[in-house]
Parts: sequence; structure tokens; C-alpha cells
Amino acid sequence: MYRIVGVIILVVAVLVGILFANIAEPPGPVIGWDQVEPILVESCTRCHDGDLALGGVDLSSYEAVLSGDDPAAVPYDLGSSLVRILSEQPRSGMRGPDHTALFSEEEKNLVFRWIEWGCYLTGWDGSD
Repeated sequence: MYRIVGVIILVVAVLVGILFANIAEPPGPVIGWDQVEPILVESCTRCHDGDLALGGVDLSSYEAVLSGDDPAAVPYDLGSSLVRILSEQPRSGMRGPDHTALFSEEEKNLVFRWIEWGCYLTGWDGSD
């Protein structure tokens, strides 16, 4: 009986180890909100802030970007609405500017990496 329990514990431990060993680590510095916020403030908050959240989109704070029924950014999800808006041409009937033109490619990639690697509040350079 004890031998079976020991084998089960060992198998579970090995499986948990394999699971955690396969979790991807960011390939470089991790982007934090402190780097993304200035980009969104410059290009977005004229129309998407707490007072004037056109389309129900508030990009004025970390909490606002990650909250709501349809958050602008969902950690690890490159299907998030913010990614779609910054990468697709405007749809017919969509009001406002061509959002893809408001950002440089470098700025878009920074926002995309921030979302892809978990929407961290604070970034770090990867060194300990």
C-alpha cells in the first residue's frame, strides 16, 4: 500500500516538474506598464480616458486596460482587442482615426510584447 502511494507521489511530482519546465520564459527584457503607459497616453487618451471612454474603452490606467466585460488587454492573449485595433485596418462604419497609423511599428511591438508576456505592471531586464 505504501509503495503504491509512493509511486503515485513520484509520478505526480515528475508531471508537475515537466509542466513547470515547459512554461515559456520571456526571450528578453519583460515589458511593464511603466513602458506602455506613455505610449497609450500619447496616442489614445484623448478619446479613451476615464472621462471620455469612447466605445466603452478606457486606456487611462493599468486597471482600466485590464478590466471590464471586454478588456482592452488580456494577459498572454494576442487576440485582445487592443492588439486587433492596432494591427487591423479600420472596419467599415468604425468611427475615429485609423488606429494602426497612430503608433510606430516599434511602439506597436512593445504593446504586443507587453500583452504576450503577461501585462506586467513593472518590467525588468531579465538579469537577477
